Amino acid sequence: MSSGNTRTWAVSGYLPEDFASKKKSYVIIKGRLIENVGAVRPAGLDVLETESLIFPGLVDMHSHVKYNILPLWGLAKGQFLNRFEWRKKFAPYKSAVSFNMKAFPKETICAAVRWAEVKALTGGVTALQGIGNDGRCAADFGIHNIEIPGEFGNKQRIRSATDIIDPALMGAVYDPRLDPTVQKLSTQPSVSGESPENRVNKIYDQALLELMKQTEILDWMETFYNQPRSVKTGLRLLLGEDLGYNGSDLLAGLEAFKPKIIEFLLDPAKGQLNAKASEQQYQSMKLWLFGATGKVGYMQLPANTKPLSGLDLLGDSKTMDFFGKAGVIAVDKKVRRYLAMFEVAVRRSALGYLQLKDSLAIVAHLSEGMRNDAYNHSEYDYIRKLGLNKKGLVLIHAVGLDQNQLKDVAQRQMSIVWSPFSNLLLYGETLDIQTVKKLGINVALGADWTPTGSKNLLDELKIARRYLDKMKVSQVEISDRDLVTMATVNAGKALNLGDVVGQVKAGFQADLLLIDPAKLNSWKDPYSALVHAGQQDVDLVVVSGQPLYGSVKNIQMASTWWKDVMAPEVLPRDQGRCSYQKAFRNPSMTKLDKDIESTGQRTFRTVAGLEQELSSKLNAYRVAVQNKEPKMISNVIGAVDPLYACEDPAYTERFAQFIEKTLDQDAAERKANRKKYKLDDRWTPLGSSNSSAEEEPDDDL
Repeated sequence: MSSGNTRTWAVSGYLPEDFASKKKSYVIIKGRLIENVGAVRPAGLDVLETESLIFPGLVDMHSHVKYNILPLWGLAKGQFLNRFEWRKKFAPYKSAVSFNMKAFPKETICAAVRWAEVKALTGGVTALQGIGNDGRCAADFGIHNIEIPGEFGNKQRIRSATDIIDPALMGAVYDPRLDPTVQKLSTQPSVSGESPENRVNKIYDQALLELMKQTEILDWMETFYNQPRSVKTGLRLLLGEDLGYNGSDLLAGLEAFKPKIIEFLLDPAKGQLNAKASEQQYQSMKLWLFGATGKVGYMQLPANTKPLSGLDLLGDSKTMDFFGKAGVIAVDKKVRRYLAMFEVAVRRSALGYLQLKDSLAIVAHLSEGMRNDAYNHSEYDYIRKLGLNKKGLVLIHAVGLDQNQLKDVAQRQMSIVWSPFSNLLLYGETLDIQTVKKLGINVALGADWTPTGSKNLLDELKIARRYLDKMKVSQVEISDRDLVTMATVNAGKALNLGDVVGQVKAGFQADLLLIDPAKLNSWKDPYSALVHAGQQDVDLVVVSGQPLYGSVKNIQMASTWWKDVMAPEVLPRDQGRCSYQKAFRNPSMTKLDKDIESTGQRTFRTVAGLEQELSSKLNAYRVAVQNKEPKMISNVIGAVDPLYACEDPAYTERFAQFIEKTLDQDAAERKANRKKYKLDDRWTPLGSSNSSAEEEPDDDL
């Protein structure tokens, strides 16, 4: 939620540092910002008086938002080497995740996104990473989605990438065809005054240019960009030779030449295609050359007046667009894919962004898996060789980094996102958090996603504390205050928004979490009270100055002040299992809401409406699977993952005993589980086809 609130009001309570002295604070909120924090009750304003503990809203720095409608996956038992093993080599995972996501068509994904936002809100989260390509679903609905521009008053957007390193491309192209040249060039003397960073990029660029020359891709790009357009030249770009074409530059000329093209494509020594594939290839070539309705073809492109050469050609969007289109079989397929899908789409995009004066952060998975897995260790080496180890890169997980790599992270002022529950569920190990803290690395916290993670960040805080206790890490080494800082202040720093996110101070975002002070009866320290708080202890959550969730009393008061048209919604909806009541208010009416509500008896503005939409689609999917794929019916989830732990006994039971009991059991059974599912300890994703996750296509680099 980034706009639409101009009201000035105040809320009272106790900041953690003032609780012992019983010094009450009044937080004055104007619009989306905190205007002042003081000890005097402001006159002339509506004031929500509470006895609660006041914290900054929590920032969940790692999620895959739309997938948080799925329940905790029962087969994650610490048995995997790395994230690619379970994503690509473990069939039951696909049955649990991608198979069930088919139940929710495109429009319903917006209901999934909003369900996930409400779930995060119930755990005190005011900002969430991982919206991916679903920003339209989330805009102005509930909590902040960090990738949406303007959420914190920022003009520049924060970027995210599921995988900044693609092992298929590293294994197929970088390792055998680029790295030997990089190593050779690295032995040459450096230029006087040249920085190590510039030297790394210079060496890599030289190696890349050499590869482009060797594969004749450089010639292809220079021909495409600099030579006059003709069908003859186009055929050379598509097939590697023009086949002696001397016809016109009209579509009729190409059509008349089709038999000659098909003959080439069928030739076992040349095109090497069968009849069906040859026809498909010809149709792709025709589209590439002449386009179609709404699609410009090569022959319709205007001539370029300024010549380009060398690596500059990689920066021309038209060249790269046509280089990557179907129909081009004249160049090395693997190198072509590397250039289009990694070099331009990831590496150069990331470097260009990080060099901007107003760049914020790129949040990306790296080295997720076991600490001693060779592939996990290699991912950081790749980003060093590629020149991507820069300030502004935020590493999700980073479990596979050794001490020297972590020192480099610290030296370059990069940040890490810690998701202990997900790591321990999948790999039985997590980040070496003691070493990370000693090195002074900025660490934020993320709950990951509900298939293998916590329901919300409050639960992730508890898992982190319980894990530290199990590992005998004292409060002196890593305190509960440190954990809260990870979920607030450090998140702001990681996003390069430390001057507006993560603290309760004037000028900061009015994103607040108020906790029931009764929690201090068991935990005398305010930060410990928050770490051990649950959904039942959340008194109020304020996002961009709007009180959206909390006790029924607080939210009803806010609804009265704002003169809401729609009454607050009392939650949890399952009062048979839950012994407390909270309330949610949604003051927004977005374009998406208007479009949905204009089509019938549906609404995505309420929890009841979201649940109805998701449940109806899931029930319809269950019937379809029963009719068409009855053998798969047992894989269909029983229900959408509940918002509250009290509604979810299976989650509650696993969560309650995981650190103290299940973790050791999983470790003892690890070898047996790997053998049971035929997981090979020697397997590596390097060079494996399609190693990137099909379930997480939400990169926005």
